[in-house]
Amino acid sequence: MNSDEGALSGAAELFKALSATSRLLILCALAHEPSSVSALAEATKLSQPLVSQHLRLLRGSISSRRRGPDGKPFTP
Repeated sequence: MNSDEGALSGAAELFKALSATSRLLILCALAHEPSSVSALAEATKLSQPLVSQHLRLLRGSISSRRRGPDGKPFTP
């Protein structure tokens, strides 16, 4: 596979990830401000497990930061 095919393959995967209305709703909500999964679920009227599933599919297309319940950065 040459570099053009690799770029096209990456673009195809991105378009595939964006093909669901729910994922587009999530991206629109994130365009306004960073949000937690629960805030995204409330804003999009989707369940938290479904939002989490969609975010997993969007991984690589969006950045994420883990935070603890107190809002501070998560440290394992």
